[in-house]
Amino acid sequence: MSEEPRDAEPRPEAPPADSELAQLNRDYEIIRKNYDQLVARRESAALGVRLDESSAMAEFRIVEPARVANMPVFPGRFVLGLLVLVGSIAAGIGVAYAMSVIRPVIASVRELAEFSKRPVLGSMAIVVTDKARAAARRDLVRVIGAAGALLIGQLAWLLLIVKQAAT
Repeated sequence: MSEEPRDAEPRPEAPPADSELAQLNRDYEIIRKNYDQLVARRESAALGVRLDESSAMAEFRIVEPARVANMPVFPGRFVLGLLVLVGSIAAGIGVAYAMSVIRPVIASVRELAEFSKRPVLGSMAIVVTDKARAAARRDLVRVIGAAGALLIGQLAWLLLIVKQAAT
């Protein structure tokens, strides 16, 4: 009794058939992609031909060439310079105020008591030497000199703009 059980069927060789099917599917996808590209090219070429034919009906001529205006529409250079000057001063004041709000400086015992909402038990006086006073004065002169130089430069630029506008 060498009969095979009824459930068991002879098995076909699956791996070669599967690999052949996978190869056929890959080939089909490549051919399909090439076909789609060729159809798209044909359609774009046909559209280009139609555009060429329809553009022959429309003819464009330049009636009057464009001209550059002698003066700007808005704002003029002088007005722009004044706006920049005022804006830069306002921005400096605004940044200084923002810094004082973000990082407050306490200068007196009363301010410290108000800020901390606690009583102040004692304080120390600052002893400023002549050397420290001279260094602070030197720093102040440098800051005022730099701000003055920037202001003079801005005003000189504004005068140059006025002079060029008058010419």
